[in-house]
Amino acid sequence: MDFNYFSVKPEEFPTPITEEQYRDAWRAYWFNREDGWEISVFRMKQITDGGQPYKLGSLEENAFELDTINELKEILQEEIHING
Repeated sequence: MDFNYFSVKPEEFPTPITEEQYRDAWRAYWFNREDGWEISVFRMKQITDGGQPYKLGSLEENAFELDTINELKEILQEEIHING
């Protein structure tokens, strides 16, 4: 399955990020947590990068529902600017 990666902020559209940025954000979180930092992921990412890292699986396509899936993808791309 392919994934899309985002930085999510409260009450804003998700911002696309790279897989490397996603992994770095979670690596930093776990490193700080192991170091005794007691802070939520969401709060830490708001402080450091302005958003929480989020991974979203792409739609699984099949021949029976391809037209419907393509229509939904177009709607999503227009609404949250995902590059399919």
